[in-house]
Amino acid sequence: MKSFLAFFISIFSLAAFAQKPVPVGAYRVLSGQYGSEPAQTVEDNDKRIFKIFKDGYWIAPWSMVKDSAFYGVGGGTYTCKDGKYVETLSFYSWDSTAVGQTYTFDYSAEGKFYHQWGKINSDKYPDLWIDEMMQQVEAAEPLKNKDLEGVWMLENARWGDQKYDRKATPDEVAIKIYAYPMVAYGFWNKKTGSFRGGGGGRYQFDGKTSTEQLELSVWEKPGTVHQIAISLGDGTYSQNWGGTNHEVWRKAGK
Repeated sequence: MKSFLAFFISIFSLAAFAQKPVPVGAYRVLSGQYGSEPAQTVEDNDKRIFKIFKDGYWIAPWSMVKDSAFYGVGGGTYTCKDGKYVETLSFYSWDSTAVGQTYTFDYSAEGKFYHQWGKINSDKYPDLWIDEMMQQVEAAEPLKNKDLEGVWMLENARWGDQKYDRKATPDEVAIKIYAYPMVAYGFWNKKTGSFRGGGGGRYQFDGKTSTEQLELSVWEKPGTVHQIAISLGDGTYSQNWGGTNHEVWRKAGK
């Protein structure tokens, strides 16, 4: 009888883990504790933090509350396994020694809210406790066209006189994640772990034009609005704006 009861409890626990909701979409951090300091609301800490989860990838851009100035961004891949949230860092603007590390967090995801807590460990942040409560970002209107939703990797680009070709420089990597109403991106060197840049904001797409309003960026002023012409392909899309800027992105896994 005891053996049967133990087997039943084990099966029930596995089923519970399998049914546990996972984070999907764009969230904003309501409050956070980092290290031994008491938990603070984002506004009290003068930081605005978003975290976007999409198709097994995540990205978290940070900015200052008062002026939306860029503060940092990290990102990578994630999975939820055995009731735990597990993420790997692909880039991390604060500390390149954390890149490539995998961390396991406890978490809960209920309705519009997501809560994760646990520790990370790197040269700069040894044994750092993190506890974050998040809420899904609300959209002002429905998304008009869903074709950009998902995770994209940069194939090639031209920004004025500057050019990028992933085949020629395979260690230089850029990712862009659309999870309405948010879009965010990061650029890094996967060999050295060094961070190149990133940012994000809000977007709307009508099938031809992506309207993207930056809330933070390494390169541009917060509040900048781009009207980006989009051409969709088979697992790719190209975007043009400003007359001299052109990028081709490929859907992750394609």
